[in-house]
Amino acid sequence: MLVRLLVIVLLATTTFAGDLFKDWPRGMTEMLWYDINTIMPQKTTNSLEMKITKTTGDTPTFEINQNLKITNQNIDISVTEIYNGGDFQLAKTINCFQFPAELRTQLGIDSLVITGVRTGDSLDITSNSSRMAPPCKVPVDKGLVTSSGSLLTTRNMSFTVGETRTFRYINLLMLTGQIYTPLEITDSVVGDAHITVPAGTFDCYKVKNSVAGSYGYSYYSKEKGHPVIRTELIDPETSEIVMEVVLNRREQSTK
Repeated sequence: MLVRLLVIVLLATTTFAGDLFKDWPRGMTEMLWYDINTIMPQKTTNSLEMKITKTTGDTPTFEINQNLKITNQNIDISVTEIYNGGDFQLAKTINCFQFPAELRTQLGIDSLVITGVRTGDSLDITSNSSRMAPPCKVPVDKGLVTSSGSLLTTRNMSFTVGETRTFRYINLLMLTGQIYTPLEITDSVVGDAHITVPAGTFDCYKVKNSVAGSYGYSYYSKEKGHPVIRTELIDPETSEIVMEVVLNRREQSTK
């Protein structure tokens, strides 16, 4: 179930060039709170909190802090990432897992920290448990993102109906014990939608997300900055929604 949960978080992914970096003022922080609702096979609700800040230095970057609480498994995941300003290239990612007592004895550790640092043309990945997350080097292609960055860089796309692009992401939140391998994602802009979530009602762009045999839809507000309002994971056999991410609240502040 953890794997399925993380898939839905990753379905919103990076795409086309836009004006988000130019339009986002230096020093502005945006807070986003989401519910992650599993509908089938069992109803559960988990929470995702994101803090995104554009720094004020000579060379501004985007700093992302993400907290994911998997309530039914008592697992907390925190992610800190830095993306270079302008081109949204990943510079560094730190992923921290806090495990419950019942898992600590089984795993042999209280927490897991996975770090990725861009060095030259690769993302160098290390962790405090080579059994759970083996060290490796992943080639850094243009557009390579992780789960946290994907929810920001998608907003930098050109929402033109019929536009499609395929690119790569790496999921450092999936613990398979194997080296990390980027997957291809295809995003296709399919139309418009009027979406109501706890945060309100929004006119949105609708984008189909396809990855590793799964697909879903993400909805981005038409307002400036295009925050992600809702994301859905679809069962390909029944066409029913099996999981969703919905926006609860959004706040902005400037230093």
